[in-house]
This record gives sequence, C-alpha cells and structure tokens, in this order.
Amino acid sequence: MEGPSPGNVVNRLHLGQGTQVTPDLEQLAHAHGVATTYENWAGKPVEVSYQEMIARGNVRVRKQGEFFGDADWVSYSELKGVMIFYGTKDNPAEVHRQKGQGIRDEKIQGERIKYFTKTRTFEVEGGTTLSQ
Repeated sequence: MEGPSPGNVVNRLHLGQGTQVTPDLEQLAHAHGVATTYENWAGKPVEVSYQEMIARGNVRVRKQGEFFGDADWVSYSELKGVMIFYGTKDNPAEVHRQKGQGIRDEKIQGERIKYFTKTRTFEVEGGTTLSQ
C-alpha cells in the first residue's frame, strides 16, 4: 500500500454530532476528497461521524499509559478501529507497549504494525516482538 506524497501531512476529519461545519472547513474537506455528509437510504443528508487521519514524515504517536511509537507514516481510522504504523525493511516502524511502572516496555518492530483500538492488541507484519 502506498502512502501520501512525501512531506504531506493530511488530517482527514469527518465531522459528526455536535460539530459545526464551517464553510472554510467544508471547502478544505472537499479539496482533500473528504465527505462531510452522505445521503441515507431515504435520501436525507447525514453528517459523517468518524475520523480518519494520516501523518507522514518521522511520525511519533503516544497513547498515554499504553504505548508510544515511531514510523515513517501512520494512518488511523476510527470507523475501522485501527491505527497502522508504516516503516520499511531498512527503517522499520517501532512501538513500545508500556507494561507498567518499573516494568520493561515490550518493543515491537516491523514494516507494518497494526494497533486495534477495541481489543488494544497489535499485529506485526515483516517484523518481530523483541522483548517482553
């Protein structure tokens, strides 16, 4: 899977309940191919209520008390419940799963590391879990 163009950081924000979509924000969303509404089966407009984000270029992500990680680029889909860290064979993505105060972190490296938000689990492709 190919990522966004070099040096490009895209935050694809799909807006939902309680969020005001200003004309400027709607124009920006449409310029990046992001839908802010769709038509339901009855033909009525419905606001999209989830977020998708992509960050590129030496990305660091931290989930307080759970993990921190570094990657060439990272994607996140609230709808799918997955965050993916992307690296290469020569420069793998790296995630440190925090086990608790005074306990050594679990170090995970791979070309692709998936974090599933609902189960708080990781899946590694092209890599290893180095320590536990």
